[in-house]
This record gives sequence, C-alpha cells and structure tokens, in this order.
Amino acid sequence: MKKYILIIIFALFATISCFAQIPKQDITDTTEQEYYSKLASLFAVDVQMLGDTRENYDNYQSTRLREPFSNSRVLTLNGDPNVNTSINKILVVVNSSIYNQLSNKIERYAYDINYLYGCEVIMEIVTGGDHTNIKNLIITNQTNLDGVVFIGDIAAAWFEIASDYYGYITNPNGEGYAVWPCDLYYMDINGTWSDTDGNDIYDTHTGNVQPEIFVGRISTANMGTLLSEKELLERYLDKDHKFWMGNTTVNKKFGLSYTDKDWASFNYFKTDIQYLYGNTNFDQVKYGDAEFGKTDYLNRLTNDRYEFIQLACHTSSPLQLSMTGGEIFSNEIFNNGTQAIGYNLFCCSGCNWTAFSLKPNRIFLGGAHIYNAGSSSLVVVGSTKTGSMLQFNYFYTPLGQGKTIGEAFKQWWIYGAVYASNFIVSWHYGMTIIGDPLVNFFHCMCVHKITLNGFDTSNTDPIQHIIAKDKITANNYVIPPGKHVIFNAKEVELNSGFECQLGGSFEIINEGCCP
Repeated sequence: MKKYILIIIFALFATISCFAQIPKQDITDTTEQEYYSKLASLFAVDVQMLGDTRENYDNYQSTRLREPFSNSRVLTLNGDPNVNTSINKILVVVNSSIYNQLSNKIERYAYDINYLYGCEVIMEIVTGGDHTNIKNLIITNQTNLDGVVFIGDIAAAWFEIASDYYGYITNPNGEGYAVWPCDLYYMDINGTWSDTDGNDIYDTHTGNVQPEIFVGRISTANMGTLLSEKELLERYLDKDHKFWMGNTTVNKKFGLSYTDKDWASFNYFKTDIQYLYGNTNFDQVKYGDAEFGKTDYLNRLTNDRYEFIQLACHTSSPLQLSMTGGEIFSNEIFNNGTQAIGYNLFCCSGCNWTAFSLKPNRIFLGGAHIYNAGSSSLVVVGSTKTGSMLQFNYFYTPLGQGKTIGEAFKQWWIYGAVYASNFIVSWHYGMTIIGDPLVNFFHCMCVHKITLNGFDTSNTDPIQHIIAKDKITANNYVIPPGKHVIFNAKEVELNSGFECQLGGSFEIINEGCCP
C-alpha cells in the first residue's frame, strides 16, 4: 500500500521536481569584478572585528580527544525502487558517545528518511580519528551517494588563507590571516586538498573542486551550558520527527528577508527569496523601515507566518549579531525562541559551531536559531567564516521546486559560487548546513486510511513503519519472527487473524501524519 500511495503523491509534484533554467543574477549596474569588490570592502570590516582566528582553531584542537579511529555499521535500510525521488542513498555518521545515549531516536530519524524518500540509508557510528578518517568512510560508501548527515560531534576539516579579502583590509600590508572549519572538504569527494606548509590545515584545493554530495551537521555538542548535549539533541530529534510525520505545519509558502544597513542598497538581498515562494509571498524588512531593529527581528522569529527567513547582518563574532540599532546575542535568540523551519544567515561566521566563548551560555548563532525550544526550526544555511552565500537565486530556485535543503545547497555551489571566482575561497569556503539537510517543504506523503490484508513479506527490512493520518486497519496480519512493525495513526484497529509470533514485535503510535 505504501508504494502505491507514494507513487501517486510524487506524481503530483512531477512538475516541480526538475531543475529549471536559473537566471543569472542581475549585476548590470557595474562590472562583476567591481560588484564583488564593493561587497568585499564591507566584509573586510568583519575580518578586522574578528581578528586573528587562529585562536578558534587552537581552542577546537585542544578539546579533541586523541583516540584511534573505529567505525561500526549499525543500520542498513534498503531503498524502495518504486518511490520516485531524487534521493537514492544517504549515509548517516554518528558520534558513538551520543549514539549510546540516544540510539532509538537517532535510528528513528533513519527510518523516517528511508520511508519518506524511499532511499537506502546506511548508519555508521564512529569513535576517535580525524577528518581524513571520516572522508575515507564517505568515499567507501560513495556509490549512488547523495548526501551525508553528521549526528553528534564529528571532526571538522580546516582551511586557511594568508590574506582574507586581500586588498580590502585597511592595514599596511593588506593582509588578514583566516582559518575556519570547511565542510566543502566532505562534499567534494574527488578534488585534491593539500596542506603545503605541513601545519595540518588545508590551504590548497585543486582539480575537480565542485561538490558531488551534500553534507549537514546535527550536533548540540558546542552549545555551552544552556542544556546538556543529550537534552538538546533529544529535543531536536523529536521536533525533526514531528516534521517528518507531518505534524508540523508546512507549505505555508511565506518567507521573510531582513536586511541591515550595509546590504539594503542591493535589491536582490531583499527579493531573491521570491524564487522560493513567488514574488508576493514574502515580507521584506530593511534598514530605514520604521519597524527595523532588534525588537522587531526577535518578534518575527516567533511569528508562525514565516516558513523561511533570510537575515543579512554583520556579526561582531560567531556569537552575536551587530544589528543596526542594537546588538543581539545568541543566547537572546535561544531564549526568545524561533518558529520558521529554515534560515539563511548572511551573517559572517554565524554557523561556526566551533566558536569558543568564555561565557558558558553564549552559543553560536546558527545553533541558537534551531536548537532552542521552538516548535519548528530545523535547519540553517550559513558560513563558518567571514563571508556568506551570494547569488541566492541558485539556492532558492531548486528549493522552491521541492528539492531538499542539501540538494539546493549543492546546486548553489555548482551554479552560483562560480560568479565570485576571484574571491571564491574568501566568500564561500565556510558555507555549511547546520541541522537536517533532508528538509524540504513538499515532504508530506500521507493518506487518511490504510487497510492491510496480511503482512508484506516482500519487504526485507527488519522494521516496517506504516503511517496514516486517521486510521490503520490490519486484517489477518501475522508478524513473523525477527520483524518489528510500527503502526502510526490516530486510530489503529487490529482485527481477527492478527498475530505477533514469538521473536516478532510491534508498537502503536497514535500520532498520525499531515494534520
């Protein structure tokens, strides 16, 4: 029954599932070089504010446990060839420490993705090692691989340049050293990454530099002392599951662009979100508007009118926004709460999850937006360094066509980042996804009622997840040994002939889906 339902629903979205030709950004008011030079001079201000970022790297390395690397496959879920999506295979890599504490909810995430996308899902738990070990694990599983989800504290690769935004830093030598965590390293499977000075930080990227897969991080390990890593991650996984079960309101099709002073004169900062929702389904608030400012932004974060928010604002550090009219600290956002499902933070270093603070309740901005107690927020796109996205239309167009955040992000890298070719490392090499990269706004695949006339013996998975909105009726249903069945609907009716044989098991969840 599941296969039949999913085929019908995906057919409804067939008209939006292919990439349309994406228009190149309108930058005709100046040459491309002059355009990026103008923006780079603004980013140079942030480089100066952040100062020498070697401290971030040193602090990060000092917290890493030097353990030998080991990995173990704990779950393999077969794909369903009858479910027609663009996602074929997902690798989930989990830190063994958090897996041991939350294995049931982490594996539940894998089953949700497997069911909704019909894709193969492989889950590996890892202990110790470094970024090269994780990269080799990805390469081992690269056949048909679309994306990787890191859960828990997974090692970062770092990149460095001697002169960030060279020529725009107002010091005598025109230099500004920068080092930052770089998840493009994991996304680009077949490029060449080199460390020419032997300090364990990459400084050269050559060959085929475009990404083959997407990567997203779900980790609450660097969230200060607001709550424990376990409590924060458990809360996040519960609301992510709620989203996949259709119990979070989506398809509101309304967004918000919020643009501070330095970016307000660039029209596409304010309007490119139209490629996600259409040219009338978003609010734009900019510096100079009467309502613009700290209080208004915090109020809009808790307004369920918005499904996606793009914020363009300077940062004083990865831990606070330097918004005109009042700084906003990350813990204020965390305590304020958020409602939108997704965010694009055009905020330098706002997604640097390795940022260190002497104040234990000060956390990185990306995490503050999605790991708080808000009922909906799941994913942030942003940068770990001074720099951000640009050419937003290459991201929002596929996202608006029903692609996942991860797919849209990969497409942006391929088609959008090239236009900043002279500054690409400075501009974009810190770009990353914080949260679930499988999120999309067309995921709800659910029927009102399902009637089962016997167990599906053709399904070889050890766990079968059957979901309906209102009711599941099981007739002559015999669960064999070694099988676990999850019945999820507001009402579950097990009629005569139902039997759970020795070694089999089942559970009933009265959540349902797609309210």
